[in-house]
Amino acid sequence: MRDDSGLLLLEYEHLKEEQRLRISTRDNLVYTSLGAFALVIAGAIETGASAMLTLLPPVCMILGWTYLINDDRITAIGRHIQHAITPELVRLGHPPDGVFTWEHRHRGDPRRGQRKILQLAVDLTLFCLTAFIALSVAWMNTPHSAGLMMLIAVEASGTLILGAHFIRNTMNGQV
Repeated sequence: MRDDSGLLLLEYEHLKEEQRLRISTRDNLVYTSLGAFALVIAGAIETGASAMLTLLPPVCMILGWTYLINDDRITAIGRHIQHAITPELVRLGHPPDGVFTWEHRHRGDPRRGQRKILQLAVDLTLFCLTAFIALSVAWMNTPHSAGLMMLIAVEASGTLILGAHFIRNTMNGQV
């Protein structure tokens, strides 16, 4: 039987590079969101059209969903390394305590759960609470037409669904 360690290490390197790129993309989505929020809010203030704030929830949903997808793939890569590559390297004779020690150590950090809950609070604030505040301001400061009320209801529902996905991913250990 040939030693597949080289192929596994190559796979590991490629996965870690994808993970790094996805982390960078995910983290940059926070800044992109803040910039988009500022543009929509500034436009609503400048024009005096509170209804413009209904643009904010779709921005929150699109960027929030993209954030979630990248975060899910980051976690999936970590799990693949943990459950597929590491055991195979051990099976091929590498010492179990010397294979990708960082991949194991950071999961055992006693503050990891606290960080995950705080991150959930930040994510919900950024992508969901912002949307609900925008919808509330639009609702309070805009004449109530049937179309606007329907739009607000749809956007609020979408925001609730996004929030549920953030919570589900955190509770399933995926964030």
